[in-house]
Amino acid sequence: MAVEILHFPALHRLTTLSRCSVRRLEKVGKFPRHIQLSPNRIGWRADDVTRWIKDHAEAVRDTGLGG
Repeated sequence: MAVEILHFPALHRLTTLSRCSVRRLEKVGKFPRHIQLSPNRIGWRADDVTRWIKDHAEAVRDTGLGG
C-alpha cells in the first residue's frame, strides 16, 4: 500500500498554516509529526493531515468558534 506524502507547499494549501505554526503545533502534539525523508527533506502523511483537518473542523464547530 502506497503512502501519500505531503511536502510543505501542499500542506500549506490544505491547512493554510505557516511553517512556524506547523512546528509549534507539532511540538505540543496538536498536529501530526513530520517524517524525515532525507537529510534535507521532510513530509507529512496525507492521511494523518486529512484526519487532523477533519478533527480540527469538528472541534471548531463544537466550540462555536467557526464562522
